[in-house]
Amino acid sequence: MKIGKRTLQSLVLASMLMLYPALGRAETDGGQATTDSARAVPVAEVERIMAEQERRIEQLESTLRGVQERLDNGETGSARVRSDATGDRDGSETTVDRDYVDERIEDFENSPTSRFLISGYGTVGLVDDGITAFGVSFNPGFHFRMTDKLHLNAELEMEFEADKKRKQEFEIDLEFAQFDYLANDWLVISGGRFLTPFNTFGTRLHPTWINKLSSAPPIYGGHGHGSGGFIPVMKTIGAMVSGGKALWSDDAKINYALFVGNGPTSEDGVDDPTDEDELLDLEFNNTPDLEDGVMVGGRLGFLPIRNFELGVSYATSDPDDVRFHLIGVDAWYNYEGLELRGEFAYLERDEGSVDANVQGYWLQAAYRLNRIFPERNGLHGIANRLEPVVRFGQVSKFSEKNRDQLVIGLNYWLFESAPLKVSYEFNNGAVADNRVLVNFAYGF
Repeated sequence: MKIGKRTLQSLVLASMLMLYPALGRAETDGGQATTDSARAVPVAEVERIMAEQERRIEQLESTLRGVQERLDNGETGSARVRSDATGDRDGSETTVDRDYVDERIEDFENSPTSRFLISGYGTVGLVDDGITAFGVSFNPGFHFRMTDKLHLNAELEMEFEADKKRKQEFEIDLEFAQFDYLANDWLVISGGRFLTPFNTFGTRLHPTWINKLSSAPPIYGGHGHGSGGFIPVMKTIGAMVSGGKALWSDDAKINYALFVGNGPTSEDGVDDPTDEDELLDLEFNNTPDLEDGVMVGGRLGFLPIRNFELGVSYATSDPDDVRFHLIGVDAWYNYEGLELRGEFAYLERDEGSVDANVQGYWLQAAYRLNRIFPERNGLHGIANRLEPVVRFGQVSKFSEKNRDQLVIGLNYWLFESAPLKVSYEFNNGAVADNRVLVNFAYGF
């Protein structure tokens, strides 16, 4: 098989897509790409990126010529392409299956200017918390480029799992559906149903193939992540503006997202304003009547140096004429394959003499062993794909409703978008059942 110029260009694009599936939504170990903040960059930044990409393409072309020579010489199996040729910061190697690359080449040659893209992820898992049951979910995403500036993005969530009563339930939900208008280098205007830009777990990390563990942190509840949290992975129907801008260096950046939309409601109204449980029992279901409470808020992210980000978030509304304030802080740091994350959230609702509040946090550390075991053969090859993860979180509501959680997990990465995750949860307090979770996810 000879590689022509056009085919080689397609192969470059295909390899990049394979190494970075769902580009523009996912976050890898070596860097971040988000839809809620940093989609817009200055012209100078674009020119720098283009020059850098041209250099990387030349490196990849050289690498692929070596791959072609091995294929022409009759080598079988898979070709190994160094990911540092494509800009992967951790320098690890990724196995490229020849049949997969050939299929991607054919796709690009058949429709090189396609405006429509399908992405998403699927998951199958097993949970043992006294009741052992399998569950499965599928999240297809649809992306349509209407013009160079106007895009439509949507994702469905379909889930089939067992509840505590041993009944299998099927749920389907519209994860998001939004129009994005790329106004200029630093401004994207969005409208529709979008993931609420509060902290980073909901907007960047909750897809099962990106989340390092099989469950959500303890501050989050619902959305297939179990109970015990005080906020869900929120979605808002409304309008949003977002963007990003470089500061004093290429590594120093700022990103932002501001939104206004339909607010939450009190699940059963506020009959007793002295009942703290009742005051804090909010249902983020996007009330259809804006007179019942418009929610406004946003997130501001600051990256002072490479691979470090600190963000602050805020949201407020007044359902049933009782205002609430939701405050969040998030942080992320990556050094030589060691990824550290954490979030803090505080919810307060004040009604006269009663000041009801709840707060929680989580801290997580994960480390890819491919830096310790760079070889991909034998036992070292197995260790190369392993990633131990540990997370600790706590929810402090009232003394009788505090919750502590420690999770220890081990991931095996079949390839960069397909982790097999095994974890054990130690739960104490309001949610006291320890759990074993096994989960396989695939992002495409």
